[in-house]
Amino acid sequence: MINLDRKTTILLHIQKYCTEIEENFKFFGTHLEVFKENNIFRDSISMKVFQIGELDKYIVRL
Repeated sequence: MINLDRKTTILLHIQKYCTEIEENFKFFGTHLEVFKENNIFRDSISMKVFQIGELDKYIVRL
């Protein structure tokens, strides 16, 4: 049986990372050139996408 508490916790973490990505886009803007040139912006988005991908693996296993 799927552990709904664990699944819920994982989904809440994914939601948090998505919200943080949205906040980063509001702060830096959505221009590709800014993303390419600003390593802080690029790293912050990339790391959160990576974390979402890692959490996604756990949902599939549950």
